[in-house]
Amino acid sequence: MSMNKENLNEKLNSLMSMSEEDKLDVDKRVLSSRFLSEIQKHLDEEGILRKDFANKIGTSPSFITQLFSGNKVVSMEFLAKAQKELGINFYISTIDTMNNTSDLRVINMGITNFLNLESDYYELNKGLVA
Repeated sequence: MSMNKENLNEKLNSLMSMSEEDKLDVDKRVLSSRFLSEIQKHLDEEGILRKDFANKIGTSPSFITQLFSGNKVVSMEFLAKAQKELGINFYISTIDTMNNTSDLRVINMGITNFLNLESDYYELNKGLVA
């Protein structure tokens, strides 16, 4: 076996033997990074620096650095402030791994926006549901 395969096997075995607490920590960090990735896209599109973003949402630039470096994870309050400042809404799509189905869930939206989204969703999927 080559050294690369040995290293790969070691790492795979390490992942497989993680405690439930460690697996939850990894999941928490992955979720946080997904939100941060979307935030960074909007910051880039608007030409907003992270330090300016930090000031606008009432936090320190060092905290933003800790978030983006993975040392801290986002909170719901942080996400709410980010949405407001960037003029965006986060949408969550879930996949039921037990039944292999997906479902669209919407968070932090007004009822008018939700109804418009729901109407658009059904219009787009007309004929796809028997």
